[in-house]
Amino acid sequence: MISGKIYKENNSGLLPRLIWITILISIFSAMVTIAQPSQDPVRLEILLSQKMVDELKITSNFINDIDLTSDRLVVLSTTDQFYILGWGGMVPLGNKTKGYIHSFAVTPENLLMVIKDNEICVFDSAGNLKRLYSLLSDRMGISAGKYALYVYDLKRWGKKHPVYVIAGGGKYTKLLELPTAITAALEMGSYLLFSTENGLFRYHFIDKQLQALVALPAHKEIRSIAIDTASNRIYFSTDSTVYALVDSGTVIITDKSGGILKYFNDGLVVFNPEKNFLFRITGIEKKIRLMEKASKTKVAKIKTPSILTNESVIEMVKINMSDDMIISIIGSSQVNFDVTINAMINLSNKNVPSTVIKAMKNAMNKKKQKNTINIESEF
Repeated sequence: MISGKIYKENNSGLLPRLIWITILISIFSAMVTIAQPSQDPVRLEILLSQKMVDELKITSNFINDIDLTSDRLVVLSTTDQFYILGWGGMVPLGNKTKGYIHSFAVTPENLLMVIKDNEICVFDSAGNLKRLYSLLSDRMGISAGKYALYVYDLKRWGKKHPVYVIAGGGKYTKLLELPTAITAALEMGSYLLFSTENGLFRYHFIDKQLQALVALPAHKEIRSIAIDTASNRIYFSTDSTVYALVDSGTVIITDKSGGILKYFNDGLVVFNPEKNFLFRITGIEKKIRLMEKASKTKVAKIKTPSILTNESVIEMVKINMSDDMIISIIGSSQVNFDVTINAMINLSNKNVPSTVIKAMKNAMNKKKQKNTINIESEF
């Protein structure tokens, strides 16, 4: 259990309550199930409601984060207090803290890592948060990978939004920098998946290539990402909708509610902190197969090629990707643009902004200079 990493075995206050929650798994059938239409195989099972929050007299707002322990307990947090949610009830975890909790993540070793103000913290044996590392900025998000932590900028202001990777010993390095705020980040093999604005992207750790996977309509911000590691199925959500990435595009899993996502075993956990509403979705793969068979994809899936061309840029403009994000992708990709006068006229006719066209020209100039240096070095 997560408590084994955070508290000593003799912590008499917390452990009995966590054991009590684990026992209550057996009464899960008493929880409310949202009835779905008979033709829809997806089932939504309520795990947390406003009534439960009111009964616990929780007055602080929940933050935009959840995680799961290895024994299927849900970790939630308000701005000053953590909670553990089992299949039957919820209890506080640790003591209330001074400062502001922004984000947290449970590592593969079941250690709870917390960002409070501008510090990464862990719980001590008394149930208090203590500083582990200091960060360069506040309002950061955190995500746990297999061997490292990823810390990213949640702030809505500013022109630069970095992503850092923290390895053993607390040494952290800037992985990449984006022009827009990052809403979620998640390790997936040799890639870092992340969302910003209305787009879902992946960054390859080895070749440092940035690729766009999905773009929603401009007014729909992607809020969270989850992965079914058994099938490598990617899920993402807005405030109101949960999507799955499929070969032919994307499908809507539910439009009942969106929020913060976590995948565990055969179900997707969805948390809406504004409504104090948390539920689990099952039957997803069956629904995906039915929708793929009917070819009812809901949102266009894109994939920027390994080498960007004029057509790649036009496609990104068509799906309402922001100018700054397109420029960022151009700057971190291999390119082969046509920058002749006729090609530039065609780009303008296709509504490609002048700032993007300028970035394309600059990228080709850099490529030309690099090729010249490489040729000269051979002689």
